[in-house]
Amino acid sequence: MANDTSYEILRYPYEIIGDKTDYLQIAVVDLKPNGLVNEGASQRNAVVSTAFSAGTNLSPKTAYTNPQFIILPMPSNIQDGNSVGYSDDSLNGFAAAALGTITRGLDESAQGADITSALGDFFSKGNKALNDVVTDPRARQAINRYFASEAVNIFGANVTPQQLLSRETGQIFNPNMELLFNNVTLRNFKFSFKMTPRNSTEAEEIKQIIRVFKRNMAPNYQDSKFLKPPKSFELAFKTGGGNHKFLNRFKQCFLTDMAVNYTAENVYATYGDGTPVSMIMDLSFKEIEPVYQQDYADTNEEGKLGVGF
Repeated sequence: MANDTSYEILRYPYEIIGDKTDYLQIAVVDLKPNGLVNEGASQRNAVVSTAFSAGTNLSPKTAYTNPQFIILPMPSNIQDGNSVGYSDDSLNGFAAAALGTITRGLDESAQGADITSALGDFFSKGNKALNDVVTDPRARQAINRYFASEAVNIFGANVTPQQLLSRETGQIFNPNMELLFNNVTLRNFKFSFKMTPRNSTEAEEIKQIIRVFKRNMAPNYQDSKFLKPPKSFELAFKTGGGNHKFLNRFKQCFLTDMAVNYTAENVYATYGDGTPVSMIMDLSFKEIEPVYQQDYADTNEEGKLGVGF
């Protein structure tokens, strides 16, 4: 295990990383909350950089205090997925007309008037606007169908005005269907690593890696009233000392799930010191905040763009 006064670095496999080597770097850091107001792009997602010379130990540079670094081989299944929340929404023409007139009335009444006179003016204009809508013969027909359906539903008919109108005329209200943006999502990343220690040094590294993940994903007990959040994790695909020039970037993550299979070959077998001969470590990370357009900069520290987040 490589150590200095500021950083702790654990790695598997335990071997020199060359300037052409691709690997996954995971930094264990303190969570930096955004607070109640999040202005602009997140400040959390600064990827931890490393200064590297071929044949020497990594020397991470970061603004965090005493971070821990875990160096792992590239996962066998690398993929990312971005999604945004949308939902179907409809608004029939009569409702749209009524809403439009009411909204315009509110906007006009509120300009340069105190709240009392503005409300009075709004109700005066709003009543006239709504009256104009319901004087439409088709609107009156729809209203009549509404009351008719409510009347027959007393007898358990369960008929809607839409169904009644369709049965009578074959028409339906135009739903003016539209797909509306309604939510953001948080990305999940799952990785699986098969670890087979080849000597006592690697066995110790693997044990420490598992322990670091387990310890830092757990909440920090403060007292009977409060718990401090677990550590957060900054992930980066690397090539030598720089970020990978193609693969996706990550925002700061929490480690939400971890599972270790100590019998990866489906049989219990250990070395003399009790270290399993083969293990599989599964990690599930979830980003702390969504990805925004502002997160896609024109350049990165290498001066070249990858696929982004």
